[in-house]
Amino acid sequence: MQTFLRHPRQCGLASLLVAVTIVSAACVTNTAMAPVSKAGKATWLARHQAMNARAQQGRVGLIYVGDSIVEGYERQGKDTWDRY
Repeated sequence: MQTFLRHPRQCGLASLLVAVTIVSAACVTNTAMAPVSKAGKATWLARHQAMNARAQQGRVGLIYVGDSIVEGYERQGKDTWDRY
């Protein structure tokens, strides 16, 4: 903090950089935040229904739901996943 007080030009540049970043972020639409439906990719619904059906059968200690990496455990590495 004392460094900025000794060098007001650096403090001004830092403030300008922060201001430009905030303004540019406000002006740009972040497409990663917009929900998008994947037409024809409703595999999640079938998985959801299968998990519900399995849970209704009883004796379920844990249902682990995750992303595509976790889904991959059902194929590659299944033996290790089941063992541990």
